[in-house]
Amino acid sequence: MISWLDVYHVFSATVPLYVTMILGYLSAKHLNIFSLEQCAGINKFVAKFSIPLLSFQVISQNNPFKMSPRLILSDILQKILAFVVLAVVLRFWHPTGGRGGKLGWIITGLSVSVLPNTLILGIPILSAIDGDAAVNILVQIVVLQSLIWYNILLFLFEINAARKITSSGASIEHRGNDNEEADIEQEPKEEVAIVRTRSPGTGKILLKAWQKLIINPNTYATLFGLVWATLHFRLGWKLPEMIGKSVHMISDGGLGMAMFSLVFEFVALDCIVDLLYKDYQGDQKLSITTYSSTGVTITTSGTNKGDLFVGDVATQVKNKNFTADIKVASDSSILTTFTYDEATPGLKAIVSAKVPDQKSAKVELQYLHPHAGICTSVGLTANPVVNFSGVIGTSVLALGTDVSFDTESGNFKHFNAGVSFTKDDLIASLTMNDKGEKLNASYYHIVNPLKNTVVGAEVSHNLKSQVNSITVGTQHALDPLTTVKARVNNAGIANALIQHEWRPKSFITISGEVDSKAIEKSAKVGFALALKP
Repeated sequence: MISWLDVYHVFSATVPLYVTMILGYLSAKHLNIFSLEQCAGINKFVAKFSIPLLSFQVISQNNPFKMSPRLILSDILQKILAFVVLAVVLRFWHPTGGRGGKLGWIITGLSVSVLPNTLILGIPILSAIDGDAAVNILVQIVVLQSLIWYNILLFLFEINAARKITSSGASIEHRGNDNEEADIEQEPKEEVAIVRTRSPGTGKILLKAWQKLIINPNTYATLFGLVWATLHFRLGWKLPEMIGKSVHMISDGGLGMAMFSLVFEFVALDCIVDLLYKDYQGDQKLSITTYSSTGVTITTSGTNKGDLFVGDVATQVKNKNFTADIKVASDSSILTTFTYDEATPGLKAIVSAKVPDQKSAKVELQYLHPHAGICTSVGLTANPVVNFSGVIGTSVLALGTDVSFDTESGNFKHFNAGVSFTKDDLIASLTMNDKGEKLNASYYHIVNPLKNTVVGAEVSHNLKSQVNSITVGTQHALDPLTTVKARVNNAGIANALIQHEWRPKSFITISGEVDSKAIEKSAKVGFALALKP
C-alpha cells in the first residue's frame, strides 16, 4: 500500500524538476532574461552536452558484470512482442495519416509503448519510493535503452527519412525540366547519386542512416560509459579527479536544464508577430515610465494620429503575488485589472473591468503546466461570453486552440486552432482562424544569432473570399544597442524602422511606410520615444 510518506518522497523528487520549468518560463516570457536565440542555444547545449554526460554518468556507475540476465531477456522479449503486435496491426490496418509510412508508425508506436522516460523522471521517482534497489534496476534499463533501443530506433528513423528523400528525388527527376536538372547538378555528388536513383539501393540508404547516427553525441556517451564501467569494475580504474568533477557538474545539472528547456516552445509562439508587426509606427508616440520606492509604476503615453491626439496614464501596484493595474484613457474610460499570481502552483487569477462598459467585466484563470497551458475567462454578465484557449506540446511540437462562445446568441464568436513546429533555429506554424474561413502559415528563421539576424514570412488565405495576403520581414542588429527592421506585403506596402536603446530600457524608434503602388503619395513617418529610469 502506498503511504503518505511515499507520496511525499515522490513530490520531493519531482517538484524540483518542475520548479526549473517554471523558472525557465518566467525568465524567458515575463522577465525577458533570455532571448529566443539564447533559448535555442540552451536547447543545443542540453542536447549535445548535458543529456549525453548524464547518460555517461549513469551508465558508467552501473556494474555490467552484475546485470540481471532475466531483466535483459524480459526487456528484449517486451520489445519483440511490441514490434510483432504493431506489425500485425499495420498488416491489416492501412493508416492514411502520418508522413513516415508503416515504418514511421512502428517507430512511433515503439517509442510510446516501451520506452519510458527512465533517465529524466523514472530514476528520481522510484528512488524516492523504493530506494537503491529500484535505482539499480532502472539503471540497467537505461543502459539497455541507451546502448541498444535508442540507437535502433534512431537508425530506423534515419532509414525512413533517407527512403523519403530518395523517393522524392526520383519523382523530381521524372518531372523535372532542364532548369531543374541544372539545379540538381549544383548539389553535392552524393546527393546527386541518391536523387537520380529511381530504385535506390539498400546499401546507400543504410550508409546515409549510419552517417546520421554516428554524429549523435548520446551514442558516443553511451559507448564510452559502458567501456569505462567495464574498466572500472574489472580493473578498478578511476576517472581523474578533474574529469570526474567536470562530468558530475554538467550531468548533475542535466535534469534541471532538460526540464528548463522544454518550456521555450511556449515562449517562441509570438516571435513571428513581433518580427512582422512590433514597433512599426505611422504616427508620433511618446511614453514615459517612472518608478517609486513603494513599488508603484506610472506610465504616461500619448500618440498623435493626424489631427487626433490619444493618450493614457497607467498605474501599476505590486505587493508580493498581487498586482493592480489601472489605466485612464483620453476617451474617459478606465480599465482596471487585478491579478493574483501563483494562487496555487502554476495558477493565475485575473479580474478586469472597463468603465463605463458594463459588459466588459470578466474573470480569467490561467494555468501553466510543463507541457500545457490553459486559459479560460467568463464575462460577469447575465449572458456572458465564455472564452477558452489552450496549448499542449513539447519543445518541438505544440498544438493549440482558442474558442469563444456567446451564451446570449448561442453562437461561437470565434474558433481558432493551430500547430507549431520548432527545431534549432527555425519555427513554423499553421493556424486556422475565423471559424475555419482563414488559413495562416508563418515561418521564422534565425540566420545569425550573434547579430540577431532574423527572417520571417506570413501567408494568409481566406477560404471564403479566396483572397491571399503575404508579408515578409527581416531584422538585423547593427550593434548591441541598435536594430533595423523591414517588411513588405503583397499589396506593395513597405515599412522600415531603426530602433536605438540610448539608455537601459529606454528606446527611440523611427519608422517609415511607403506605398509602392502609389509612389506619388508622400511616405508616412513615425516616431516613438520610450523613457524608463
